[in-house]
This record gives sequence, C-alpha cells and structure tokens, in this order.
Amino acid sequence: MTKEKETREVKGEIEGWSNEPRDFHSNNMGSRGVKIEGDWHNILGKMPDLEKLSEEFKKGTHIKFEEEKNARGYWDVKGDIEKIDSKEAYSKKENPTPNPDKDKNILFQVAFKGAVEAMKIMFKKTEIADLDDLCKWTLNATERMYKGLQKKKLELQENGEW
Repeated sequence: MTKEKETREVKGEIEGWSNEPRDFHSNNMGSRGVKIEGDWHNILGKMPDLEKLSEEFKKGTHIKFEEEKNARGYWDVKGDIEKIDSKEAYSKKENPTPNPDKDKNILFQVAFKGAVEAMKIMFKKTEIADLDDLCKWTLNATERMYKGLQKKKLELQENGEW
C-alpha cells in the first residue's frame, strides 16, 4: 500500500524572492524560494524558467499554487503558479497551512503540564522534597510523555485518524 502524498493550497501576497535560483547542476534543473505571507516556499524547475519568475510575478502580486510534501518533509510547489486578486487570496482557507514546529511546541507544553500535575500528586505525600530531585523527575516525565504523544500522533496519522 503506497502512502498518498500530502498536498496543500497556498494563497497570498509575494513578499520576496530568493536572490537567485539554486542550480542542481543536473539536467538544467534547480529551485527558487518565494516568500508568501511570512513563509518560504520552494519552486522546482528548469533554470531559465526559475530566473524569470521574479519578473513575471513581482513583489506584491497575489498568487496561488499547490504544493506537495517531499520525502524529506519539505514542501515543493507542484504545478503552475496562478495570479489571483487580493479578495481570493484572503478568502477563508479550507485547510490551514500545517506548522510542524507549532505542533511540536504544543505537544511539549501538554507533556510538561502533565508531568507537573503528576509530580504534584506524587510528591504531595512528602512534606519536604529535594528541588533537584523534583526537577529531574519532572524533566524525565516530560520527555517520556512528549515521546509518547509524538508516537501516538504518528500512529493516528498512519491510520488516517489524525
């Protein structure tokens, strides 16, 4: 069973382009970055086409395109880039752009809060506790909970339940 590639639609205003395309030195192919609404996106293509993009789609232009997550976890623009008006660029998004770093931070916060709550229960029985022991216990519990949450999230994603 092959895993379906993850895709998303991106709409917004061009804030800037990378200075020059990056040459892959293979079959005249390369990549170029475009900054949309604060996030960088990677466009793959032939070097001559990549060099013309900043002229065809100037800073301030509203565009939309679809991107696909590659095997290394990066997002690459898939297909054509389309000019759109600002009204369409800021219409309600059906699927918000995923932010893996934000997801990791949220999972870490949940794990830390869980560890603190568990520590309160476990150490409530003792009147005096060593602060170093409490810190070590909390950090260890946070790590175990975080890894458990990450593992469960991946299992749910693989089963299409996330």
